[in-house]
Amino acid sequence: MNTDKRRQKVKGRKSEDNFIMLSSSVLNHPNFTKLSNRATKLFIDLASFYRGFNNGDITPAMTMMRPRGWTSNANLTLALRELTYYGFVQITRQGYKGVCTLIALTMYPIDESPKHRFKGKVPRHDYKVTKKKFNPKWRYED
Repeated sequence: MNTDKRRQKVKGRKSEDNFIMLSSSVLNHPNFTKLSNRATKLFIDLASFYRGFNNGDITPAMTMMRPRGWTSNANLTLALRELTYYGFVQITRQGYKGVCTLIALTMYPIDESPKHRFKGKVPRHDYKVTKKKFNPKWRYED
């Protein structure tokens, strides 16, 4: 009997829940402290979709985010632009009609997938480059 089944039988606990690990290097970075509330919420929501093998295949589509409390596509887009600007997420596939946008969290290595062309064995940590405060009225081209 493996450990998970034994724990469930003896303790009545289940170990099927996800765990989001946010290191102190991410939480204490100046770019993280500059994030708006909506961008911080989106970051946590996107991190909750990470399963350990699907980085790069995470989608911020409204159909996935509506059950998590997102009601405005404009707020979702603005939060995603902010996370991309600060380097917490990277767009691995740009969406178009009928195909969703895929993103990767830069604090984890990007996993291989036929849905995108990116792969990497080490995390990119793009957020470590300190940037100026995000201004949603400007167009950033990084």
